[in-house]
This record gives sequence, C-alpha cells and structure tokens, in this order.
Amino acid sequence: MAEVKPSRFDLATPEGRKRAEADLIWADHGFLRAGFSNFHWIEPGKMARANQPSPQQIARYAAQGFKTILNLRGPGDAGYYALEQEACAAHGIEMIDARMHSREPPSRAQVLRAKELFETIQYPALMHCKSGADRAGAMAVLYKHFAMGARSRTRLSSSRPSTCTSARAKPG
Repeated sequence: MAEVKPSRFDLATPEGRKRAEADLIWADHGFLRAGFSNFHWIEPGKMARANQPSPQQIARYAAQGFKTILNLRGPGDAGYYALEQEACAAHGIEMIDARMHSREPPSRAQVLRAKELFETIQYPALMHCKSGADRAGAMAVLYKHFAMGARSRTRLSSSRPSTCTSARAKPG
C-alpha cells in the first residue's frame, strides 16, 4: 500500500503557511499578478474569467456575491492551491477543480464536463487558470457555446475526440 505523503503546505502551522505564501508569490509567479487580475466578464453578472486569484482577491469576489470558483489548473500540492481552498471555504465559495490543459485543446470528456458544470454550478461564478488566458479562454468559448448559445466556427471532431478540427471545418 502506497504511503500518503503529507503536503508541504500545512496551513495549520506557521511554517506551512509561510511556505504556501512564498510558493504563491515566487514559485507560482504571484508577484507578476499582484498588479493585474486579467478579470473579464464572459456574461456580465453571471460568469467571469481571471488569472489565479490570491486569498485577498477571493475575499473581494465573495463580497461581490460570487458563489463558485472553477479552478482550471486542477488539484495539486502547491501553495496557491492550499491557499485558494482555504480562502474559498472561509468565504462560502464552492471551489470546483476542473483541470484543463494550457497547450492542447480540451478532450471530449473535458468538453462534456464543462457542459455539465455550466448546467449545475451556482452563479455568479468565476473560472481561472494561472494567467487567465489559455485554459480560461478555451473554457470561456465553451461557456459561450453551451450557456449562451453562441455558435462556433469550428467543431470537435467525433473521430478525434481530443483535438479540434481546423478553422476550415464546416460549421455545426
């Protein structure tokens, strides 16, 4: 039986909290995000996208009435993740992990999960990745399609479920 390795970021200890905050700021490049949030509404008042939020930003989102945060980075043993979980719990925001990839199109399973999430989560909601661009951008397109009825000029190929067809694909 594999031994479960404890997290390096135990927020219950001063050392673990300090390690998590340093990881968020330095290893995860939080110092670059301190001056900008890359926050944009996809559907005003309902769904927004942003880069990795700090605990302080999560407190502001809670004050604005956000009910759900979709973490597109997925779970991980990282300072940003431990701090985000703690901040969401402290402010009554449901945090849902929905891993997407930044360097490849969403798989069929990811597209179907996105559709299901958009149909079941509480709004207003925020989706984020590290920079608020690649993963959040792809999910924003899926949100516009599934939740807002926007049509796409490309479609997912049923024969190749993990890739998108070229821009010359027939609409539909």
